[in-house]
Amino acid sequence: MKCDIKVKKILSCGHTLEKKCYEQFNCIEICDKLNSNCLFRHLCKKPCGVNCGLCTYPIPIIMKCGHISELSCSQEPNTVECLECKEGNQIPPMSTAKKL
Repeated sequence: MKCDIKVKKILSCGHTLEKKCYEQFNCIEICDKLNSNCLFRHLCKKPCGVNCGLCTYPIPIIMKCGHISELSCSQEPNTVECLECKEGNQIPPMSTAKKL
């Protein structure tokens, strides 16, 4: 027979969890620590205890063609094709357009 008594525990991450005494105490709260894999020091955004992995924070990038795309922080711009050019929009943005 399993114990049904609820126990509160402060975890090493600082979050408090309440579970039945026999249940495992793994934190499911979203982490508020910095992602150690991110050069820009974005937050992890994954549950505590889960490896942060590559940073997925969206950032605007100016592509080679001049268009602005939103990529994951960890993505290399040179490895991504511009979606606007791929869809047939070859006209560069006003800032790079030739003035008459």
